[in-house]
Amino acid sequence: MNTPRNIPSPRRGIPAFSVLLIMAALTVIGVAMLPMLNIQYTPTIPERKIDVSFSWPDASARLVEQSATSRIEGALSTVAGCESVSSRSSKGRGSVTVWFRKGTDMAAARFEVASAIRNLYAKLPGEVSYPNISLATSGSRESETLVYTIKADLPSERIEEYVSNYVSAPLSRIGGVGKVSLSGVTPFEWVITFDPKAMEAVGITASNLASAFRDYFRSEVVGLTTLASEDGSDRSIVLKLRNRASLDFGEIPILRRNDRIYYLRDFASVRWSEALPTSYFRINGLNTINLAVSCEGHTNMLRVTQAVREEMSRLQAAFPAELSATLTYDASEYVTGELQKIYLRTLLCVGILLLFVYLVSRDLRYLFIIMVTLVVNILVAVVFYNLLRLDIHIYTLAGITVSLGIIIDTSIIMVDHYSYYRDRRVFVSILGALLTTIGALGIVWLLPEKQQANLTDFSLVIVINLVVSLLVALLFVPALLDRFPLGRSMTVSTIRRRRFTVRFSRLYGRFIAWGRRHRWIFIVALIWGFGIPTFLLPDKIETKGGKPLPKRSEWYNSIMQSRFISEHRATIDKVLGSSLQLFNTATGRYSNFREPEQKVLYVNAGMAEGCTVQQLNEVVRHMENYISRFDEVEMFRTRIYSYDNAQIEITFKPEFVYTAFPSMLKQELTAAAINFGGATWRVWGIDDNSFNNNVVSSYRPNQIRLRGYNYDQLSAYADALIDSLSRNRRVSEPEIMDGNAWTLPHNEFNIRYDDERIAISGLDVTDYYSILSTMLYKSRLTPVYDGHELQQVVLESGDRDRFDRWHITNAQVRIDSLRTKLSAVGKIEKQRTGVAIRRYKQSYEILVGFDFIGSYELGKRLIDHTVKQLNEEVLPIGFRADSPSHNFGQKQKQQQVWLILLVIAIIYTMCSVIFESLRKPIVIILMIPISFVGVFLTFGWSDFVFDQGGFAAFVLLCGIVVNAGIYLINEEDNWAETSLKRGIPLYLKAYNHKIVPIMLTIISTVLGLVPFLYDGPEEVFWFAFAVAAISGTLFSIVALVVYLPIFLPMRTNKSRKTR
Repeated sequence: MNTPRNIPSPRRGIPAFSVLLIMAALTVIGVAMLPMLNIQYTPTIPERKIDVSFSWPDASARLVEQSATSRIEGALSTVAGCESVSSRSSKGRGSVTVWFRKGTDMAAARFEVASAIRNLYAKLPGEVSYPNISLATSGSRESETLVYTIKADLPSERIEEYVSNYVSAPLSRIGGVGKVSLSGVTPFEWVITFDPKAMEAVGITASNLASAFRDYFRSEVVGLTTLASEDGSDRSIVLKLRNRASLDFGEIPILRRNDRIYYLRDFASVRWSEALPTSYFRINGLNTINLAVSCEGHTNMLRVTQAVREEMSRLQAAFPAELSATLTYDASEYVTGELQKIYLRTLLCVGILLLFVYLVSRDLRYLFIIMVTLVVNILVAVVFYNLLRLDIHIYTLAGITVSLGIIIDTSIIMVDHYSYYRDRRVFVSILGALLTTIGALGIVWLLPEKQQANLTDFSLVIVINLVVSLLVALLFVPALLDRFPLGRSMTVSTIRRRRFTVRFSRLYGRFIAWGRRHRWIFIVALIWGFGIPTFLLPDKIETKGGKPLPKRSEWYNSIMQSRFISEHRATIDKVLGSSLQLFNTATGRYSNFREPEQKVLYVNAGMAEGCTVQQLNEVVRHMENYISRFDEVEMFRTRIYSYDNAQIEITFKPEFVYTAFPSMLKQELTAAAINFGGATWRVWGIDDNSFNNNVVSSYRPNQIRLRGYNYDQLSAYADALIDSLSRNRRVSEPEIMDGNAWTLPHNEFNIRYDDERIAISGLDVTDYYSILSTMLYKSRLTPVYDGHELQQVVLESGDRDRFDRWHITNAQVRIDSLRTKLSAVGKIEKQRTGVAIRRYKQSYEILVGFDFIGSYELGKRLIDHTVKQLNEEVLPIGFRADSPSHNFGQKQKQQQVWLILLVIAIIYTMCSVIFESLRKPIVIILMIPISFVGVFLTFGWSDFVFDQGGFAAFVLLCGIVVNAGIYLINEEDNWAETSLKRGIPLYLKAYNHKIVPIMLTIISTVLGLVPFLYDGPEEVFWFAFAVAAISGTLFSIVALVVYLPIFLPMRTNKSRKTR
């Protein structure tokens, strides 16, 4: 048996006892800080935007934009930290969205926005509602965490009053609670119904009634005065002028006509009634009042929900006898279950790794040292988690789990080296290996913001753990070994093993020598194995601006358009593309981004234009009754927002989530949707399949966006573009979209008058419109105050419900002495209207969408040609055209490729510094594409989904697969200083000394990821990450054993010359 090398110990630094004491203190601090960590399921993504919305009843989109939206937009663009402003103005409403720069204090920004709105509101038209600012002060969106169902034998308004005063307020004061809201309460309102025929006889219109009502309840500020207080100081008093108005609406005077004063009671009746709901929210199909509690971001959800439950229990003890509250939804239960599953897998991962270490070492003291270093590393890292305010969620737990394997790898390398050599020289290679991993993870901060939001915490946790592991390896491991020395190192071998090593080295050395003489074979194998991306080459290079093509482009076209290439292009791409083409084809079928979420089945319903929310509600009730038959369903939540937008969200009991029942229920609901008439249905979720019986789609997959500073000119260009596209026989239904590819403008009925008939009949169009408006009138009036609360008032025509399209066209109306009907002087037409006016960064936007009959490539070519023609020949300065429908996914993938190349460049630079060589890092870099081949083949040959976990694995592989090469080359450099061997013998000596701990690190990395394969391909992030990391790590063995010695520059003599 070998004995450890007798190398003089370096100068002693910090005493071992002092190091152990410091580490023990940091570990205790970490234990104390563990309960302080915030626990969630998914990361809180800060929203760096604030939405401001308002309404202006019956105002056109142009009026809303010119008189309200543009003013609000201008005021908010001056808010500190503002990055960009966008707006949308449509009929009756408008909204402005303000985006802020990174690092902006969103609470302060919200306060400044509120102040700007408050200062501006007095300058807006009087009909504009006070703008609503929709954002939590934490700068992140809130979702329901707990939902209580309130039951009581009381009117809903009394329930709302009690809950608001005695329940909502105490719950809102709990730390971490973001919002407490009450839904399901149907408010009461005053409804004034007038008789248009009685009003027509005396020449009174609906606008006269509305004006008289507003005047009767008008309250105006006339000035300020001061009064002396009891203490002698003056105080300001606001003076208001208002009528002595009572709630007896019948006494409201309308006008004086024919020496008579007409009152509201002469034409209208008043009733106090429950308002028709404008939306619905139900749990398990029950019309109940629900109290929803939402948590703020960056809080411990489990702790907050526990505090809310305890406070709710205390409040319920004081409830009136007829009032009760039942917890019907608790998001923390699912989060707790998922986190416990992750904790279990992490512990299983640790158990497998430690068991593997023991089976290899057969030494309890060795296992003890590895286990202690692991525990100390994690607990010391907890201190930094708290200092950096990192939350514990699925991605941070993924980072912790991944770093466990790397921490154990680092400990194995340091323990093995220090116990054999009694020095810390291997720390240089450990430092280089971990710095390459940290450098690789650094590019996560360059990712698109949506992906960066999820992977930032993942990367930061790994970086923290690796930095701590460096300190542990440098100080703590040697101190432990000084106090608890091992009997032997794994580098020390038995006689039997040494004999095997000699025989293996002889054969391996011959292979290396042969490979170095035939390197071209391995270069060709690597290039072909990785793949040549010929599938990205275009079929033809198009001319630009009518200019002739260069000779090389003509040569390219002649080759690509040749008969052989045209007929066998698919086969050529498949053969030359190899694993890369397989991977590109497999991952091109779906989105590469998935959110971890509970398994949910969705049922959407909608009705045609002209229907009401109440009609859709009746249809949806049939589906709810059908779903309620299944006991396996844990809960279903129904939300109905409008006549064309209802959704049922179905979740399952835990014991049935991973069974065949969800898919079976999906089939059952699809069959039921086919039978339920009166609505269009869409059943989706659980898997990639969906059902949709809406035969008319508003989706337009091809879009061209126009931008400019003048809306009228931009609209004219959009109309000209539609005319131009219509002349193309492959283009179908080009039209202006309402902001995105899924939304078309709504239809409206417009009255078209015949001017000649109007003139012959002597009809005044204004008078006719006034009469028609009165017949169909319905509008909200100014709310009135009854001494306790503001009460809503609605004024409506008694004939409104019976006047359909036929009656409007054919009913006789009298204007003065003239009687006529609309069909005699005009007609009603249905047409698209109400296109919203959108602005982004002070430029107007109009989106033109269309269907294209033909291949994707032909459609893309048409869009590219049209956009280019618009920009170069049609649009003036200040106007621009582009297409949001093409190249988005391709640009995202290209960006990821460039980021991977940046990672490789960072690793190359670090390795060059470590080895003081420009050639050795090239060989180390070769290990990265070889590991990628394993990932390409795994996902190319399988149906596994490559999501953000797969990309995270790519980044991580760049950092960890090179570690083995760094350890091996560093060992060769160390032996070169004391050994007379050079070339292949020197490499073999270093290889035989380091291959055991290196292989242990590789195997431990693989074993540590095995538990995360348990839940299968449906698991978001974890499965793709584990599969990619395992396959890439295993393929890196090929690079380590074959490519590294064949391409590594080796010393030939005592000098530092290499060949």
